[in-house]
Amino acid sequence: MGVHMHTNVTENKRKTAMRVLSAAVFVLLVSICAFAGAGAGAENGVDGGITWNIAGDGTLTISPAETPEEGHVSGEMKDYENPEETPWYASAESLKKLVISNGVTKIGSYAFVGCESLTGDLVIPGSVTAIGDWAFANCTGFSGSLVIGDRVDTIGEFAFINCCGFTGSLVIPDSVTTIGEFAFNGCCGFTGSPSLGKNVAVIGDFAFVDCSGFAGDLVFPGSVRTIGNFAFENCSGITGSVVIPASVTIIGDFAFNNCTGISVIYIAGDPALLTDKYPAEVPLAAVNGGIVKMFPAKPALAAPEKAGYAFAGWYTNPDFSGESAAAYEAGKIYYAKWETELPAPTQTAAADPTAEPAQTQTGASPAPVAGLLAGLGCAAFLFSLRRK
Repeated sequence: MGVHMHTNVTENKRKTAMRVLSAAVFVLLVSICAFAGAGAGAENGVDGGITWNIAGDGTLTISPAETPEEGHVSGEMKDYENPEETPWYASAESLKKLVISNGVTKIGSYAFVGCESLTGDLVIPGSVTAIGDWAFANCTGFSGSLVIGDRVDTIGEFAFINCCGFTGSLVIPDSVTTIGEFAFNGCCGFTGSPSLGKNVAVIGDFAFVDCSGFAGDLVFPGSVRTIGNFAFENCSGITGSVVIPASVTIIGDFAFNNCTGISVIYIAGDPALLTDKYPAEVPLAAVNGGIVKMFPAKPALAAPEKAGYAFAGWYTNPDFSGESAAAYEAGKIYYAKWETELPAPTQTAAADPTAEPAQTQTGASPAPVAGLLAGLGCAAFLFSLRRK
């Protein structure tokens, strides 16, 4: 069965997408270049539903406005059409640190795009529910952790593209349902296994391309429905197992292209979903509705679980003919066999040592037997009297 990479079918989609991206980045960079010629402007003010202030050390603080502008809600940042619309645009080159105060509920589109001098950690507080498109695009100077608050629902398109300075693990909180296209594209500094929140449903096209620092296992939660085109392309650092639950119904073209370090992919749904979407040398294990919870040492295959069934081994033939396999080999497909699990035997209650012995009835009931014995006794007595 050919669940392998054939790049001659959908490569045009990739080229088209990259041309669109290149054009968008070109337009964006043209606007960013104007930073160099911008003069100094005001250092604080109210804009929409937020206040902003630039301190002498280059710290930009964003806070909810006590008196927001008319038509705006306190804590909600505007969606800007381009970086030039932001009130801190003229001072962008001097910004060194960004502080987003609790109470800010939205980070607007294009809010901090191209603020390359920002360094350190980026902490998005728990009050924020949405991160707009291009919000932190090309903020290459961040050099610490990215902390995303636990109320963020949507991470917009291109939100963190090319933020390659972030370090440590990437943790997507359980509140997030959508990761936009190109959201973390080029964030090569993240390390360890990415943690995807249990409510993520959609992972957009090109979302994690070139996140080459990812390592270990990649486990998708049972909420994920869609993994976009080229979503994890070039994530070559993933060297453990990839687990795709039965909830996934769409896997885009080349979703795991060039992820050559993956040891094995476990998929609970139809393995045909992965046709042409992962490297040919990576083994594929069709769990057939089961769940993989534990990963044994390489190259052993995991023992999945399935409610009401007993796992009966891995087979290279979908009809489960031939011998079962305990370890995976490059380029092969394995199928999990399940057998109906028999119900556990009913437990018998322990006997009460103080109880009277139970009367067992085997054949006739006790009363007729007693009468029969009594009759035989009387007959014997009368027979003895006659002999006298």
